[in-house]
Amino acid sequence: MMLLRHNTRAHVLLIVIITLITRIFYLCSPSGLIGDADEAVFGMMAQGIEALKEFPIYCWEAHYAGAPVSYVAALIFHFFGPGFVQLRLAMLPAALFTPILFYFIYRKMFEPAEALVGALFLIFCPFLVLHHTMAAYGGYGETYLGTSLIILLSWKIREDNVQTHVSHLVFLLGFVCSFFFYLLFLVLPAIIAFALPSILRSEKHRNKTILSFSLGSMIGVLPLIVYNIINSGGTLLRSAGRSLSVGREAINTPTMELIGQILSSKIAYLKTWLMRIGDLVY
Repeated sequence: MMLLRHNTRAHVLLIVIITLITRIFYLCSPSGLIGDADEAVFGMMAQGIEALKEFPIYCWEAHYAGAPVSYVAALIFHFFGPGFVQLRLAMLPAALFTPILFYFIYRKMFEPAEALVGALFLIFCPFLVLHHTMAAYGGYGETYLGTSLIILLSWKIREDNVQTHVSHLVFLLGFVCSFFFYLLFLVLPAIIAFALPSILRSEKHRNKTILSFSLGSMIGVLPLIVYNIINSGGTLLRSAGRSLSVGREAINTPTMELIGQILSSKIAYLKTWLMRIGDLVY
């Protein structure tokens, strides 16, 4: 028992085994066998990729949610045929590595046994997180993995005193941040909270550090740049629309007209808010 409490290899092996068991049970359950329309889109994209008919960068006409999961699913479809279980198997590597990486994050804050408990909590967490780590939505499950990578790399950069190693780590951090940002914007809080502070607080070789981070970021974000050039900034307009509570149908609206709609809706909201504040005061 004492050996298990402090043995990192035993902890990682236990996390791997339990993760595989719980995810296999999930895939065999009714929830794992039947998917929804969003997943079906990525499955149909995988079929198109497997047939060499298309090579999408993002989910069809949605301008967000990166398509790499469909490429992995296409390979699985080639050997095992299409289906929701096969589609969700494409998420298994991310679902497997996420609790392992968070275990090492917890090791920096707690004792080994407590870190193991934290990782097991992620595995046996509420159903919504279990579903997100296995459902092929194009970015949701990957965001958990990307967040853990960003945290670990950011902390490693602050701890590593060898400048050559730091440059490589900073480049890798930039790539990870931008690639997972391309997959889904939900990784942005991890970038702001961990990656940027670790880069900006570097006093020695700051310019070189920023340059390495920028180079890595440019490579990782290339799919997003190419897609927006081809699709007239569709991803940027989509993200702005979601952030500013503009409906999906507004994405095809001319830019100036869309800006006018956003401003008018926000002014109307502000007037309503001020009137309610006035009613409370008086």
